[in-house]
Amino acid sequence: MNYKRFISYAVVMITMVFIAVFSTKKASAADAMITFSSDKSTAEVGDTINVSITINAITNIGMVDMYVAYDSSRLEFIQDVGGRFTGGAGLLHISSDESAGATDSVEYIMSFNAIASGTCSVNIADRKSVKDTAGSEMTTSSNRVSVKIGGSVTPTTYNSADALSSDNTLLSLSVSAGELKPPFKKKKTKYTLDVTNDVSELYFSYKTSEEHASVRFEGNEVLFDGKNDVKVIVTAQNGDEKVYNIEVNRESLAESKKRVADNGKKGLEFSVYEDGGFIYLQNKYKLAVVDVDESDEVPAGFKKTSVLLYGVNVTAYTVANDLDSDFLIMYCMNENGDKDFYQFDRSEKTLQKYTGDLIRRINANKNGTFSGEMITSEEYRENLNQMAVILAIIVGLCVMLIIIIISLLLKQAKSRSKRIEDQLDF
Repeated sequence: MNYKRFISYAVVMITMVFIAVFSTKKASAADAMITFSSDKSTAEVGDTINVSITINAITNIGMVDMYVAYDSSRLEFIQDVGGRFTGGAGLLHISSDESAGATDSVEYIMSFNAIASGTCSVNIADRKSVKDTAGSEMTTSSNRVSVKIGGSVTPTTYNSADALSSDNTLLSLSVSAGELKPPFKKKKTKYTLDVTNDVSELYFSYKTSEEHASVRFEGNEVLFDGKNDVKVIVTAQNGDEKVYNIEVNRESLAESKKRVADNGKKGLEFSVYEDGGFIYLQNKYKLAVVDVDESDEVPAGFKKTSVLLYGVNVTAYTVANDLDSDFLIMYCMNENGDKDFYQFDRSEKTLQKYTGDLIRRINANKNGTFSGEMITSEEYRENLNQMAVILAIIVGLCVMLIIIIISLLLKQAKSRSKRIEDQLDF
């Protein structure tokens, strides 16, 4: 037997195992499956239908942000376990930080009332985002669940003593782009809203004063340049309606360019949009939000997160022990390919290149105590644990190889000794 060739083969096998361990981990590190399921495939009008959304990922889940669509003509949203969904009228929104749970699987459960016959579905709307605990975006896939509803609505009779609620007011109302003027109050029914040219539709979050009241929207699906009349219609349990009117003024592209030019010296006031897989901040300059280069370092004390700006999820960094800080940091690339950090002021809604003085001031306000350093330590320990497992596998293979080689060498030596003895006997 050619022992040198055997040893060469063994070394190649160990190398292949080593490469396979790393390449497999890298190839599957960004997979997440969003699965919709229902406790009923068929139902009758008046039934309660529970729909669960389960997200299974290859690594621990850090952030979930998505919109869920349902047929509001056949389903009435009641509630969700945990109260993490907002919205209604056919569109629900969830933005949930799951990093504290340290798990690769999360579940959300929603309840609906079947209000009309026909086939309805619940599924992901136009946008979904699942990130790991390091803030990296995962590739996702999803299904949809359908329920066939039979029967018809049976009129409900009430005794004269029955009193249906006439409360058709909202406790709260907010919108995904811009701010209502004046600030929302339940008794005030007229508002204005200014949005930039990149906003083509609105998403609302609201809460009714009375749990049985229903809400529907008109005029918010497609926004045109100029004046748009959007209505938020609240129907009380007894059928009385209240209409909240919002005059939405969408700027034209020309107005957008003029606004940017007028405000260019004050900072980078901007609009946000997605194009070709990238998120852009459009103003006097065009900036693309990108991942931080290895040559750059996120300022100490800031944690990677995701914020909703003008209806678009944008990767940003916020003070680790004060997630509600007015200041965010974004890493962007300009049209010349130059990359740098930019600071965003939530209250002023401006973006400009970050200054070390600002970062140091924010850090000083936190007395030098940051959870960001703790996160780095946890990641370091996790990497060490992973490397320990890999090294244990390799060491085990090497030990097996050494035992085999020693066994073969002893066998070879014994064979030579026997031949020498045979020659001496001869």
